[in-house]
Amino acid sequence: MSQDWRNKAILVRLTVGSWSGNAGQRKCRQIAAEVEEQHGTAHGKIKADAELLAKEDRAPVTAIVSEARSYYYGNTVPWDDRGWRMLPARLFVEFKERMTQLGARLEQAVQERIKDRYVELKDKAERCLNGLARKIEFPSEEDLAKRFKWKVAVEQLPRPEDLRVECLTDFQMEQLREEMRQRQEAQLRAGVSAMVEQLRALVANLAEQLRRRDECEATSAERRVPIHDSLIENIREACRVLPGLNISGDPFLANLIQRVQDELAGFDVEEIKASRMCRKDAQHKASSLLADLANYQSEVPDVLETCAA
Repeated sequence: MSQDWRNKAILVRLTVGSWSGNAGQRKCRQIAAEVEEQHGTAHGKIKADAELLAKEDRAPVTAIVSEARSYYYGNTVPWDDRGWRMLPARLFVEFKERMTQLGARLEQAVQERIKDRYVELKDKAERCLNGLARKIEFPSEEDLAKRFKWKVAVEQLPRPEDLRVECLTDFQMEQLREEMRQRQEAQLRAGVSAMVEQLRALVANLAEQLRRRDECEATSAERRVPIHDSLIENIREACRVLPGLNISGDPFLANLIQRVQDELAGFDVEEIKASRMCRKDAQHKASSLLADLANYQSEVPDVLETCAA
């Protein structure tokens, strides 16, 4: 079986995080226990949380973190349960540039919105906590800096033929290599299935929202089911990104993506809102696509057979 698909992808892992702004759970549990004791409340019935960094102060940072995660998950496919995801090699330059930009923006936002305002933010938290400020300390500058993380790791897909272990016979080594091949092939198939499920979920959501809208109008319900622009925009974005993630070059998957692009992505949301006939047309096309997507999922072709090209 061709192993060429390993030349067409690399593994990437994004580690990104920002402080939630809340005090540690241990401190909050202590405060909750004190309140329970004061009022004779049963243990565990009081839950406490203390906000040390206001939402508006951390918003610029969390917005960049959210954007980075969205881009990362939208342009890679799952690989394992340790956070590694597969990225098509042809997208690596674009991926690296985008992640470098996002990392720089995050570093700047943390510096300007958090680190440079440390004294101001600490004083603000202590004023808001008032008497509790003695029990819940604001993090030190050093500790606060550690709570914002950014790291992008890149690795080559491991090759079974490169596996070397001392003290094993040739037969045992070949067994290990074959197990590794089978595991990787299963991971590739799982990645393809995840792509198809993403597409299926978007099409299914469109079909369901249109069905509910028509059902409400048919029963003269006072409140109509809203049809948001994102119903079509998300489908368009998926059709833009998914072809590049088709690492195996599977023609069946490529055809399904193209059909979704041709049959659904061109609908105008305002026309869908205004015209019941337009909604019926979109529902019909979505239903046909859902059936074909379901067939693909139940009878996934051997995507590895298409990798040699």
